Amino acid sequence: MKRPFEWVDVMNPEQFNWIANYLTRKTIVDLLPYKLGKNLQQFGPQATISILSSFPETTVYRELSHRMQTAWNVRKHRKKHGNPVSIQMSKETQRQLKALAKKSGQSQVETLSQVISNAVHEQEKETEKYKKEKESFSFKLEEQKKKAHQNRYVLSEAVKALQKALSEEIDHRCRYEALVGKLDNAVIESDAIEAYCVSVTKRVAEVELELGILKIMRARVGPSLNERMQEFIRFHEGRHFEDGSGHS
Repeated sequence: MKRPFEWVDVMNPEQFNWIANYLTRKTIVDLLPYKLGKNLQQFGPQATISILSSFPETTVYRELSHRMQTAWNVRKHRKKHGNPVSIQMSKETQRQLKALAKKSGQSQVETLSQVISNAVHEQEKETEKYKKEKESFSFKLEEQKKKAHQNRYVLSEAVKALQKALSEEIDHRCRYEALVGKLDNAVIESDAIEAYCVSVTKRVAEVELELGILKIMRARVGPSLNERMQEFIRFHEGRHFEDGSGHS
């Protein structure tokens, strides 16, 4: 008959650590023989495990050795094959599982394990797909926010430029009227048309330079400032010829 603890392999680190934890747990609940418990307290698990085989061949130690070995074997089996589980299935589900197992040439346990594994894999794929879609959506949302922020900035700068240009034009108009009088519907003389065109072209270029930021947005709201002013030029040129002052 083998001595108690003869099955212990002190050269197996995994088993050694497991026994140390086992003995420590039993010590806590005071389920170890007195001498063994005293050795653990005095020398610690490592030294105690090394001398397990030297303990007397009594019924107490044989029983403890048997319980420990059984627990160790159960642990090894579960580590290799997994923990046993108990589940309830309807008869129809059992029938389907049996049919799947027969078709795949596997046991029902292997088939069920494969079904679960496939389901987990599909779920992981869906999760990854959702994650990528979420990241893509978040990226696009951030891009939209940046673009909206840029648009607000561009419009704000454009409004400032327009307000500046308008205030300058009002100032020029009012100063002119204060010095010369109101323009009303006065027709520009023929010798002043060219000067008017030059002045308009120059001022439009200055204002459009200040409004250049709108090009960032590729914004176009109706005719450009230059196009609008060209209409005024044609209007004044037309009035000039209509009243006959343009004839030589």
